[in-house]
Amino acid sequence: MLKKILRVLVILIVIVVVSVAAWLSYMGFFAKVTVIEKKIGPLTFVYMPFKGDYAKTVPVFEMVRSKLVKEFNVRNVTGMGIYYSDPKTTKTKDLRSDVGCLLERADALRADEIMKKMKVRIMFPKKYCTAEFPMKNQMSIILGIVKVYPEMSRYMKAKGYKMTPAIEIYEKDRIVYAFEIKK
Repeated sequence: MLKKILRVLVILIVIVVVSVAAWLSYMGFFAKVTVIEKKIGPLTFVYMPFKGDYAKTVPVFEMVRSKLVKEFNVRNVTGMGIYYSDPKTTKTKDLRSDVGCLLERADALRADEIMKKMKVRIMFPKKYCTAEFPMKNQMSIILGIVKVYPEMSRYMKAKGYKMTPAIEIYEKDRIVYAFEIKK
Protein backbone atom coordinates (compact mmCIF):
# COMPACT_ATOMS: atom_id res chain seq x y z
CA MET A 1 0.00 0.00 0.00
CA LEU A 2 2.79 2.46 0.95
CA LYS A 3 4.71 1.59 -2.25
CA LYS A 4 1.62 2.29 -4.32
CA ILE A 5 1.12 5.70 -2.64
CA LEU A 6 4.79 6.59 -3.13
CA ARG A 7 4.65 5.54 -6.78
CA VAL A 8 1.57 7.73 -7.40
CA LEU A 9 3.23 10.60 -5.53
CA VAL A 10 6.42 10.30 -7.64
CA ILE A 11 4.36 10.19 -10.83
CA LEU A 12 2.44 13.31 -9.76
CA ILE A 13 5.67 15.15 -8.92
CA VAL A 14 7.16 14.21 -12.31
CA ILE A 15 4.01 15.41 -14.09
CA VAL A 16 4.11 18.72 -12.21
CA VAL A 17 7.85 19.26 -12.90
CA VAL A 18 7.48 18.40 -16.60
CA SER A 19 4.40 20.64 -16.89
CA VAL A 20 6.17 23.60 -15.26
CA ALA A 21 9.26 23.06 -17.45
CA ALA A 22 7.08 22.88 -20.59
CA TRP A 23 5.23 26.06 -19.59
CA LEU A 24 8.49 27.93 -18.87
CA SER A 25 9.85 26.75 -22.22
CA TYR A 26 6.71 27.99 -24.01
CA MET A 27 7.06 31.33 -22.22
CA GLY A 28 10.65 31.68 -23.48
CA PHE A 29 12.28 31.37 -20.09
CA PHE A 30 15.01 29.01 -21.32
CA ALA A 31 15.88 31.11 -24.37
CA LYS A 32 19.21 32.95 -24.38
CA VAL A 33 19.00 36.70 -23.84
CA THR A 34 21.00 38.58 -26.46
CA VAL A 35 21.91 42.22 -25.85
CA ILE A 36 22.26 44.33 -28.99
CA GLU A 37 23.32 47.96 -29.30
CA LYS A 38 21.12 49.84 -31.74
CA LYS A 39 19.40 53.14 -32.43
CA ILE A 40 15.78 53.51 -31.42
CA GLY A 41 13.58 56.41 -32.39
CA PRO A 42 12.06 58.72 -33.11
CA LEU A 43 9.24 57.74 -30.78
CA THR A 44 6.13 59.69 -29.81
CA PHE A 45 5.23 58.70 -26.27
CA VAL A 46 1.91 59.71 -24.67
CA TYR A 47 2.12 59.07 -20.95
CA MET A 48 1.15 59.72 -17.38
CA PRO A 49 3.73 59.98 -14.58
CA PHE A 50 3.30 57.34 -11.90
CA LYS A 51 4.77 57.03 -8.43
CA GLY A 52 4.54 53.75 -6.56
CA ASP A 53 4.67 50.02 -7.11
CA TYR A 54 5.56 49.23 -10.74
CA ALA A 55 3.21 46.24 -10.56
CA LYS A 56 0.32 48.71 -10.25
CA THR A 57 0.96 50.57 -13.51
CA VAL A 58 -1.44 48.50 -15.65
CA PRO A 59 -4.49 50.73 -14.88
CA VAL A 60 -2.43 53.79 -15.87
CA PHE A 61 -1.56 52.20 -19.23
CA GLU A 62 -5.24 51.50 -19.71
CA MET A 63 -6.24 55.09 -18.82
CA VAL A 64 -3.82 56.50 -21.41
CA ARG A 65 -4.92 54.01 -24.07
CA SER A 66 -8.60 54.61 -23.34
CA LYS A 67 -8.25 58.40 -23.55
CA LEU A 68 -6.34 58.12 -26.85
CA VAL A 69 -9.11 55.92 -28.28
CA LYS A 70 -12.07 57.95 -26.97
CA GLU A 71 -10.81 61.49 -27.45
CA PHE A 72 -8.48 61.17 -30.44
CA ASN A 73 -9.73 58.05 -32.23
CA VAL A 74 -6.27 56.48 -32.03
CA ARG A 75 -6.64 52.75 -32.66
CA ASN A 76 -3.19 51.19 -32.80
CA VAL A 77 -1.02 51.87 -29.80
CA THR A 78 1.88 50.03 -28.24
CA GLY A 79 2.34 50.13 -24.48
CA MET A 80 5.56 51.57 -23.09
CA GLY A 81 6.99 52.37 -19.70
CA ILE A 82 10.06 54.30 -18.62
CA TYR A 83 11.16 53.15 -15.18
CA TYR A 84 13.44 55.64 -13.44
CA SER A 85 13.97 54.01 -10.04
CA ASP A 86 15.75 50.79 -9.14
CA PRO A 87 13.35 48.64 -7.09
CA LYS A 88 16.34 47.08 -5.31
CA THR A 89 17.43 50.42 -3.84
CA THR A 90 14.20 52.47 -3.76
CA LYS A 91 11.22 52.06 -1.46
CA THR A 92 8.17 50.80 -3.36
CA LYS A 93 6.17 53.94 -2.58
CA ASP A 94 8.96 56.09 -4.09
CA LEU A 95 9.39 54.25 -7.41
CA ARG A 96 8.99 56.67 -10.33
CA SER A 97 7.89 55.88 -13.86
CA ASP A 98 6.18 57.29 -16.93
CA VAL A 99 3.69 54.86 -18.44
CA GLY A 100 1.58 55.08 -21.53
CA CYS A 101 1.54 54.40 -25.23
CA LEU A 102 3.63 54.91 -28.33
CA LEU A 103 1.84 56.42 -31.28
CA GLU A 104 2.23 55.06 -34.78
CA ARG A 105 3.60 57.54 -37.33
CA ALA A 106 0.20 58.59 -38.72
CA ASP A 107 -1.06 59.42 -35.22
CA ALA A 108 2.29 60.93 -34.19
CA LEU A 109 1.61 63.69 -36.74
CA ARG A 110 -1.23 64.74 -34.42
CA ALA A 111 1.07 65.11 -31.39
CA ASP A 112 0.42 68.88 -31.14
CA GLU A 113 -3.33 68.24 -30.87
CA ILE A 114 -2.89 65.42 -28.33
CA MET A 115 -0.39 67.52 -26.35
CA LYS A 116 -3.17 69.96 -25.47
CA LYS A 117 -4.85 67.32 -23.26
CA MET A 118 -2.16 64.76 -22.47
CA LYS A 119 1.56 64.59 -21.77
CA VAL A 120 3.56 63.84 -24.93
CA ARG A 121 7.28 63.26 -25.21
CA ILE A 122 9.08 63.13 -28.53
CA MET A 123 12.05 60.82 -28.14
CA PHE A 124 14.68 61.47 -30.78
CA PRO A 125 16.88 58.64 -32.10
CA LYS A 126 19.50 57.52 -29.62
CA LYS A 127 21.67 54.47 -29.18
CA TYR A 128 20.45 51.88 -26.68
CA CYS A 129 21.42 48.51 -25.27
CA THR A 130 18.40 46.39 -26.15
CA ALA A 131 17.12 42.88 -25.57
CA GLU A 132 13.87 41.13 -26.37
CA PHE A 133 11.69 38.62 -24.59
CA PRO A 134 8.60 36.86 -25.99
CA MET A 135 5.23 38.34 -25.01
CA LYS A 136 2.78 35.49 -24.46
CA ASN A 137 0.67 36.95 -21.63
CA GLN A 138 0.98 39.20 -18.56
CA MET A 139 3.30 36.66 -16.90
CA SER A 140 5.80 37.38 -19.70
CA ILE A 141 6.49 40.76 -18.11
CA ILE A 142 7.60 39.17 -14.82
CA LEU A 143 9.61 36.41 -16.51
CA GLY A 144 11.22 38.97 -18.81
CA ILE A 145 12.34 41.06 -15.86
CA VAL A 146 13.86 37.99 -14.21
CA LYS A 147 15.69 36.96 -17.40
CA VAL A 148 16.58 40.24 -19.13
CA TYR A 149 17.54 42.69 -16.40
CA PRO A 150 20.45 40.66 -14.94
CA GLU A 151 21.87 40.02 -18.42
CA MET A 152 21.47 43.67 -19.40
CA SER A 153 23.17 44.77 -16.17
CA ARG A 154 26.14 42.43 -16.78
CA TYR A 155 26.50 43.64 -20.36
CA MET A 156 26.37 47.34 -19.43
CA LYS A 157 28.87 46.93 -16.58
CA ALA A 158 31.27 45.01 -18.83
CA LYS A 159 31.10 47.86 -21.40
CA GLY A 160 31.51 50.56 -18.75
CA TYR A 161 28.05 52.03 -19.41
CA LYS A 162 26.07 53.81 -16.71
CA MET A 163 22.71 52.37 -15.73
CA THR A 164 20.02 54.60 -17.18
CA PRO A 165 16.24 54.47 -16.84
CA ALA A 166 14.78 51.22 -18.15
CA ILE A 167 12.43 51.38 -21.10
CA GLU A 168 10.01 48.54 -21.77
CA ILE A 169 8.03 48.47 -25.01
CA TYR A 170 5.16 45.98 -24.99
CA GLU A 171 4.56 44.83 -28.54
CA LYS A 172 2.05 42.12 -29.51
CA ASP A 173 4.56 39.28 -29.63
CA ARG A 174 7.56 40.61 -27.70
CA ILE A 175 8.79 42.97 -25.03
CA VAL A 176 11.69 45.20 -26.01
CA TYR A 177 13.92 46.29 -23.13
CA ALA A 178 16.15 49.29 -23.74
CA PHE A 179 18.68 51.29 -21.74
CA GLU A 180 20.16 54.42 -23.28
CA ILE A 181 23.92 54.12 -23.69
CA LYS A 182 25.85 56.62 -21.54
CA LYS A 183 29.45 56.34 -20.42
